[in-house]
Amino acid sequence: MNSIPNFFSRSAILVSLIITFQACNLTTETYRFAYKDEGVNKQIMTEMKGILEDEFHNVVIDLKEVNQPIDELEELAKGGTDFLLIENYSTDSKANISTAFLAYPKFLHVFYRDVGAMPSNFGDLIAGKKIYLEHPNSAEMVILQDLAVFYRAGGSYELTADMAEADVVLDLSSFLTEDDLTNLSGFQLFSFDDVSKFGQGSQVEGISLKLHRLQPYIIPEGTYGNLTEKAKLTLELDMVMLANEDIGLIAVNDLIKTVLRHKQSFVSIDPILFIGLDEQFDRSRLSYPLHPGSRAYLDREEPGFFERYAELAGVILSILIASISGLISFKKYRKQHKKDLVDVFYRELMDIKNEPPKTIKGCVETIQRIKDSQNKAFDMLIDEKLAADESFRIYMELCKETITEIRLRMRALKSVSA
Repeated sequence: MNSIPNFFSRSAILVSLIITFQACNLTTETYRFAYKDEGVNKQIMTEMKGILEDEFHNVVIDLKEVNQPIDELEELAKGGTDFLLIENYSTDSKANISTAFLAYPKFLHVFYRDVGAMPSNFGDLIAGKKIYLEHPNSAEMVILQDLAVFYRAGGSYELTADMAEADVVLDLSSFLTEDDLTNLSGFQLFSFDDVSKFGQGSQVEGISLKLHRLQPYIIPEGTYGNLTEKAKLTLELDMVMLANEDIGLIAVNDLIKTVLRHKQSFVSIDPILFIGLDEQFDRSRLSYPLHPGSRAYLDREEPGFFERYAELAGVILSILIASISGLISFKKYRKQHKKDLVDVFYRELMDIKNEPPKTIKGCVETIQRIKDSQNKAFDMLIDEKLAADESFRIYMELCKETITEIRLRMRALKSVSA
């Protein structure tokens, strides 16, 4: 009798528990992160994998090392990769790619052979020179081409894969290590302009005005020993985490919040990690627009309760609908089952009506048999095995009617025998 209230009471408790413990997601989500193993990238991604898998028990992070992140953009656009750590200097306007967050800045280190006075500008530096790049399909290559156009240097330079014969070396990295500096013995560090001109229309300001993803940066005096006896003026480029646009708002929003909540773990890898991840940065500098989850975080528009739990609510609603449907089906089954049991009693009465007893003794036994069936039916009604519905009432009336018919038959048999 109380099955429906009890069902909804239990369902309410279940819903409360699922919402309270949001980790109870039934499915495991796998996210694929791609990066190039250079600088601190591998440390960043390994740390991120550990933190995310610890925080979200239903999340698995697959890390993929790639030779050139630029080549991975196609996979990112198609969904074969979910996140890609890459320089914010892509000229490939692929659809379905967005920016999740700024990771850290890189600085353009331009080295030249120490053959006397420093060239007056970058155009003169590369004119007729052999330039070493680690990989021709890289952000350094795109920057070199853009700077050559800016300085009208055209194609007056050539590339070389041998640093020993190079006149100029381009290196885009966060900071150079002692090993890097040893390999660059015999080179001087180029400055795009005198630091004193910064803020007064220096060359780097002109470059950043035209090539807006590049920003001016001053390498402080003493950073690289003798190479920086004076501060050097160069260019900065952000490393960004790109995301496939189909990744959900909640997933990207949670990614950013989790990374920043554990920022101290990343600062121990490199102090400049995530320093530009705030609402103040110039979004027009991005090669790809911000992901909606990133915008929600930076604009302080946190996902609402129903938005955050929409998927979970859908699962709960499906469970509730299935449970209610099951309950209705079960009630229909019980009702049909009870009717089937009443039909057994009906069948017994119909057999008696079709073949009435032929002796007085048979009549007495049949009346008792009907009364026993009535008592059994009442016991089943009390135990809720039968329903007190119209079928039961008709059965009882039919019992009375059959007993009356048998008694009349018994009187007739007595009169004949007398």
